[in-house]
Amino acid sequence: MYLLYCFFAIVNRNIRLILLMLVVLSSRLIFIDAGFGSEEDAWGYAVNAELMEESHTYEYARLPGHPVMEYIYSWLPLKEAWLFNICTVLFSTAAVFFFFLICERYRFNAIMGSLMLAFTPAFYIHGSDAMDYNWSLCFLLGAFYFLGQRWIILSAFFLALATGCRITAAIALFPFLLYLYIAAVNRKYLIQYTALTLMLIFLVYAPVFKHYGLSFFDYVNQFGYPPLIKSIYKASFGVWGTTGLVAIIIAGIFALKEYFRNSYSSAYKPLVYSVLLLVAMYVALYFYEPHKAGYLIPVIPFVLLFILLFIKNFIHQSMICAMLGFGCFFAGINLADENRSATPSDFAVIRTIHHQHIAFDILRGSVIDDYKKRWARIHYTNKIIDAANGLEGNILIISGYWLNNLLIQKEGREYDNIVYRYYIDKEEMQQLSAKGTKIYYVKGQDVLNDLCYKDQFTDALAQQLVTDTPQ
Repeated sequence: MYLLYCFFAIVNRNIRLILLMLVVLSSRLIFIDAGFGSEEDAWGYAVNAELMEESHTYEYARLPGHPVMEYIYSWLPLKEAWLFNICTVLFSTAAVFFFFLICERYRFNAIMGSLMLAFTPAFYIHGSDAMDYNWSLCFLLGAFYFLGQRWIILSAFFLALATGCRITAAIALFPFLLYLYIAAVNRKYLIQYTALTLMLIFLVYAPVFKHYGLSFFDYVNQFGYPPLIKSIYKASFGVWGTTGLVAIIIAGIFALKEYFRNSYSSAYKPLVYSVLLLVAMYVALYFYEPHKAGYLIPVIPFVLLFILLFIKNFIHQSMICAMLGFGCFFAGINLADENRSATPSDFAVIRTIHHQHIAFDILRGSVIDDYKKRWARIHYTNKIIDAANGLEGNILIISGYWLNNLLIQKEGREYDNIVYRYYIDKEEMQQLSAKGTKIYYVKGQDVLNDLCYKDQFTDALAQQLVTDTPQ
């Protein structure tokens, strides 16, 4: 990482920027071949794109709708994983571009700051899959850059696009307004910016309103609050990686210490207060629904801006950058559950924590583990399909979080007698069984099916689908 930075330092600004974009672009392209991603929702976008293309009408991939991405994916000429992933690669690269411009505007080390963002594990992982996190961040950073330039219309437009990728981006309106208020912008512009942003968000979500009314707000989490230790893991190691987390904690403590000493120019007050509010709001939102580390991707560049403001020393910045990058490829703390994750290396130490197998793997960091996990899930999905296709009679498979993978990977080898479902209630299971349908569940989905309907009945009415090849 240090040699890369030194190389950037000897060329002029425009060439540095071009080279930086090429580094980000190429470092993501090598991972685009492993399906749509390790999250089931990434495969859901592929299912939805095909549905929208066939129906010629808007459909949401999942609540509460992500119309910007859903429309773009449906317009792609090919519904192939590599093409979806290339779109994300481009938006991830654009996000780094906007962050470079933001760092330049505040006279921070733009190359170092951009490399920190590019090689933060959570951002890196979702830079080559079909998920919405980096799309939304790209537009969010664009909105923040244009806000600083006082290009209010562009900022509002980009914030609306960010919200159209992930509705949670809308909360950034509050720290953005705080930025303008502290910067002593005329109150008339504050009102105009608020009205314009809300109007554009409404327009972006107009297809969702038209098709579903207000029902898209009816989302209910059927599975309850996850274990606290799991939520904390995702918010820490899941975002920053192991070594990166150490660097961010140390740098963050130092930066906060300098902040409370007021050791910064008053010209930075709009930046500082808006950044602190944005991070606090996203962290609070995450712990309301702490299901994915990707939910905290929007805080990454703003935490880095706060650190860059107070840590100016090049060596210290280099160490932070190197530790973030190291955690992408080495010293990972990764899930080691059968079929859901990658096989740990021979040097991994595996422990059971809160009923889950966790691998402490010195040879495999977050990014490498996620890439191998994507392939592991593709292979297991094929095993499910092969096992189901070997059954006779009318078959229903309770698939749970494997459903989207199954709907895509079974194309070209469908059987009319086999139906894949997400989850299914007791009454319907009993009705289908009475009509002669054999009901199976993918390993582990019996527990979640019971949890979904707050009852225990799945094992009594269905049997586990055997995916292991007999010895």
